Formats: sequence, structure tokens, C-alpha cells
Amino acid sequence: MADDAGAAAGEDRAKSSSSSASAAAKKQQRGIFSRIWRGIFGVRSEDYEKRLQYLSKEEAAIHARMKRRAQSSRRTVRNLIVLSVIVEVRS
Repeated sequence: MADDAGAAAGEDRAKSSSSSASAAAKKQQRGIFSRIWRGIFGVRSEDYEKRLQYLSKEEAAIHARMKRRAQSSRRTVRNLIVLSVIVEVRS
């Protein structure tokens, strides 16, 4: 009796695995009309989370670049003021 239950369970697993394999094979085969239709009107699976992460990285890079430019311009202005004060004191 236990052998019968085990054999039946094994057959069910074999049937389910073979049916899933045939379903996968059917899913892979698409007609030309289906491919064209999906190409024109198909659902575009866009990953918005990925896009947001990319944009946040770009935004961080832009902020870092702006910060470096502001610091360098402040440093340049400060050095120019110090140089002009030194030149005035010597004159």
C-alpha cells in the first residue's frame, strides 16, 4: 500500500515535470504575427527602481562636480584677494 502511494506520487511528479517542460517549449515558440504585435504593442517591462538608482547616481555626480567647481572658484578668489593685498602692502 505504501509502495502504491509512492509510485503514484512519482508518476504525478513525472507528469507535472513533463507538462511543465512542454509548456515551456510552447511558450518559447511564437509566431511571426505574435512577434510583430509584441514588438509594436508589447508590454515594456521597465525597471523603475533601476532607473531611479541610475538617476540618483547621476544627480550625486553632478552635485559633486558643482561642489568641486564652487570650492575651486572660492579658492581662486581668496588667493586673488590675498595676492592683491600683498601687492598693495609692498607698494
